[in-house]
Amino acid sequence: MTDANIRFANLLSETDPAQTLPSPNMPYDVAAAFMEQKHYTTAMERTLYWWRNTWMIWRGSCWQELPRTALRAQLYHFTALATYINAEGDHKAWAPTEKKISDLVGALASLCELADATDAPCWLDGRKTETIIATANGLLDVTTRQLYPHTPQFFNLHAVPFAYDATAAEPKHWFAFLDSVWPPPPDTTTTHPAQDLLQEWFGYVLSGRTDFQKMLLLQGPTRGGRGTIGRVLTGLLGKENVAGLKLDDLGETFGMEHLIGKPLAIIGDERFSGKKMSEVVSALLMITGEDVIPVNRKHRGRWNGKLPTRLMLFSNELQKLSDASAAIVGRFLVLRMTELAGAGRPGVARPAARRIAGDLELGARRAALARGQRQVHDRSRGGGDRGANDGAGVADADLCRGELRRRGG
Repeated sequence: MTDANIRFANLLSETDPAQTLPSPNMPYDVAAAFMEQKHYTTAMERTLYWWRNTWMIWRGSCWQELPRTALRAQLYHFTALATYINAEGDHKAWAPTEKKISDLVGALASLCELADATDAPCWLDGRKTETIIATANGLLDVTTRQLYPHTPQFFNLHAVPFAYDATAAEPKHWFAFLDSVWPPPPDTTTTHPAQDLLQEWFGYVLSGRTDFQKMLLLQGPTRGGRGTIGRVLTGLLGKENVAGLKLDDLGETFGMEHLIGKPLAIIGDERFSGKKMSEVVSALLMITGEDVIPVNRKHRGRWNGKLPTRLMLFSNELQKLSDASAAIVGRFLVLRMTELAGAGRPGVARPAARRIAGDLELGARRAALARGQRQVHDRSRGGGDRGANDGAGVADADLCRGELRRRGG
């Protein structure tokens, strides 16, 4: 066998086995066969949807975007060696072409359409539960602490990269770090109110909820601990679930495209140019306000929906954002940092972040989903919402605490 033949044989090894399919002139029937063979679980649960001009595929713990090129590759592999029976009863090669595959993609979209009005996270089978967090070992109901098996019936766009563990130890390194940033009041055993707010913010982000319509501003000096906090929260969510953002991006045509499906965006230390002020403020209000937003995407159809993104801003000084209605002011929770983490010693923060992130990876399996999430739940029912500077805020951090705990810190 020649080298060319070997290479061709290797390419064919990636294709599906030969089979008889409906005619290329019947793309809807071929699409149905493709779905039945490739995108249903053994329990007959669908694992592929066409949602908001995007192909979504279930990856075992959450739904993720499937690039169109990847779907087309699947269809080429599915039909490459296939045959069909023509009107004369003869077997003919299916012979995929660009047009045949495009027809097949169109038919598949009609089979797999999920209503644009569907907001993640939600149960596609209509069941009702309290807030669910997808972890590495299941779907955790944060109210009952019941752990459900992963299922494509839960339409969620991200999962945390750690398993829930109700027996994790205390996260000593994390607590020590927080005490260095916000020292507890003298002669008391209570923590600084800012620590409670940060814990609630972590839980709010992990919970996937957006109904408090808040964003967090961490304002303070260099080496004050902002970067460490950002790296720890990124570690809890998983790097692939966190977007970097500049305020100026929000005034650009495609500035919100990379926020689709991201539970958190971190706006790092940077100076806002002040250009397109009204567009930037409007975008901040729409994202935090749970509005349906038309998001422009390069070379792709517009995406319309509610972004799941919580915004966290870092700054040495307060940003100047002009809003005639003053609505933007009420959206901010502000944590001021006056201490230098690690007594301001250069090089302390990064090793501390690694150690704390270690605590997290082994630990937030625990109560992390407990106390803070209960606070969110209670506030949502009681209508409570405290100000940005009184040490309260939004949601659960016990999941974080638990995650922070397991590294034995």
